Amino acid sequence: MAALTMAGTVVPSLTESAAAEPTTQQDPLVLTYGAPAPLNGWQEESLPIGNGALGTSVFGQVTADEHPVGETFVRETGWHFNNLSYLPLMKRQAWANNPLGVPGTFTSDDRRWRTECDTANTGRGGCRSYIWTLVVDQTSTPSGWQFDERWDWVFNNQVSFSR
Repeated sequence: MAALTMAGTVVPSLTESAAAEPTTQQDPLVLTYGAPAPLNGWQEESLPIGNGALGTSVFGQVTADEHPVGETFVRETGWHFNNLSYLPLMKRQAWANNPLGVPGTFTSDDRRWRTECDTANTGRGGCRSYIWTLVVDQTSTPSGWQFDERWDWVFNNQVSFSR
């Protein structure tokens, strides 16, 4: 069963000005925040992984899972992995031989990738990489949900360089 994620955007609250505090959970390994991060810089504030040089964002969203028998889709909600952010702990030169740190296209494991750097999307001192993949659009109709497949570039990761 392959998980196909609906494209979506996370928008921070315009009224939040202080960092959100985590709420208490039964599971000590899960932190859930009851409010978004501050508007300015919310994209860079992620949970640390490993030595802290890598962060991740996990959001609640709707996904459509394709089941091979009958090629039907099932809508599911919950927590799903979103993307990786390589934090600004390395200079641009350290990424010079890594396709995630220089603009261009490349293929890895038979998957097409595209990286852009220092654009309006990335800001100065950063790169974003996208994967060419099959996505599923979901539309509510009077008779239920309609699912349409299409190929598109999907955001995968962001690299921020130290100054």
